[in-house]
Amino acid sequence: MQYLLHRLDSMETTLRGEMNNLRQEITTRIDQVDVKMDSLHQELHSTTRWVIGTVIAAVGAAVAVIHWLK
Repeated sequence: MQYLLHRLDSMETTLRGEMNNLRQEITTRIDQVDVKMDSLHQELHSTTRWVIGTVIAAVGAAVAVIHWLK
């Protein structure tokens, strides 16, 4: 009987260790996804600014050409 209790305790300890490892792995992966999302957000912000700048420049050039043609 004592052997079975010891064996169950050993299995419980092993399972708790594996659960902790899985929690740590999940936490690490979530952190990696957060970093990637932040990077993508920054890239989107930069791209949006570039597009807005390009549109403003194109509108400015179009206005200049229209005034020049008058």
